[in-house]
Amino acid sequence: MKHARGKPGHFMEPMGESHGQAYPSTARRPRDHGRAFESRIQEAGMKWKDTTSYSQGKERTPTTWTARFGVFSLTVTCGHIYYPGQWIARCDPFFDIREVSAKTKEEAMLAAVRIVRGYLMTSISDLNEMQE
Repeated sequence: MKHARGKPGHFMEPMGESHGQAYPSTARRPRDHGRAFESRIQEAGMKWKDTTSYSQGKERTPTTWTARFGVFSLTVTCGHIYYPGQWIARCDPFFDIREVSAKTKEEAMLAAVRIVRGYLMTSISDLNEMQE
């Protein structure tokens, strides 16, 4: 994957191998950037697994899902003991508990992926600044 070099402070977002280039964050992006990102998540086949801890004798209602990508594990839940009914995301090493504004599990999953993506972009930006 090629990376373009920009001015200090400009994050260079790598686009895929097919693009062969990168664009600074200030460059004009397609209007459907958010929708394209969501479709890429779904097309990539991010596998979400039910990781709910079930108690014996109680109704089995899934409340927790986890997806693994690389060395990271991203979890969303609406069954947290201290946040009942609220969607929570967790992803080490980026964050432990983060409230997610969502009504459905799919919305919570997409929101959690966006949060992790933000952390990754910031980390890459910091690394790029250190190289210059």
